[in-house]
Amino acid sequence: MKKIAILLLALCCKLSMAQSWSVSSKTMDLAFGSIVYLESVYPGPGGAKAGTDTLTATGILFKDSARVYLVTTKHSVQRALLGKNQHLLNTNITLTVSAVPDRIKKIKLPLLTANDSRVKPYVFSSDEEDIAVLSFQKKRFKRVLAFLLKDEARPLPVDSLDLSDDHYPDEDFFHPSYMVYKAKTGAKTWSKGLGTAKIKTYPDASNNFVISDYISAGRSGSPLFVNDKIIGMVKNGEGMGTNADAIRDPFKAVKAGIVIKATLILPLIRKMQQIENMPEFNAPDIEIKPSAFKR
Repeated sequence: MKKIAILLLALCCKLSMAQSWSVSSKTMDLAFGSIVYLESVYPGPGGAKAGTDTLTATGILFKDSARVYLVTTKHSVQRALLGKNQHLLNTNITLTVSAVPDRIKKIKLPLLTANDSRVKPYVFSSDEEDIAVLSFQKKRFKRVLAFLLKDEARPLPVDSLDLSDDHYPDEDFFHPSYMVYKAKTGAKTWSKGLGTAKIKTYPDASNNFVISDYISAGRSGSPLFVNDKIIGMVKNGEGMGTNADAIRDPFKAVKAGIVIKATLILPLIRKMQQIENMPEFNAPDIEIKPSAFKR
């Protein structure tokens, strides 16, 4: 794993706008292990028979004692491709945990995203904050989590979130993510990489800040690290439009990104934990068979 991380660091830093700076192999291992590649699939304009549209993103795995959560951007996993103030999750989401494309293992989230009358295992922030937290604490999802951990997933403790809100322009950070690009064949492919860049602006009275780094498909939902602390999560590229725009031009990259401050993530995880403590959360439910997982 360390050799892979070092090779990817050397490759991805060439793409970064900032000068290279030192990141320990231990910190890189922690960063790479905490992220997953996420695909959120929607019916195409002509319905499912006419094809599908797929949003790609990065997700971050966190743990709080024995509890594990997936955090990503709300717009990447909301129920409908377009629309404001949505509160339901898309029902067709898969996760991939691998450092290289030839080891793709897609794990479907069966019933995790079921929008039924039971207590839901996820919470959304407002559209402006743009955060989704998915819980693996329902008994029926333990097998999903076991699949993730069996591969290369290594959740970070929630105290990895930097709650200081004390950062500044030109501060260096490093940025692990999944990046989607067009292969020589014209097909869509992806890689797991790490780059370094700088904070562009950091307004105190705002939920977001701006970074000087190339943001392309797949990087929404990815974490920004200063040393071993996460200071934020990428929302989207500066000036990028709606999900429909992302579908229309999936390989577009812009030179600056909007980042959600880490101070907003922990309160939403705590809100999810309050829901987990409700008696209804783990009421008798549908048993999931191993065949339900698509790998």
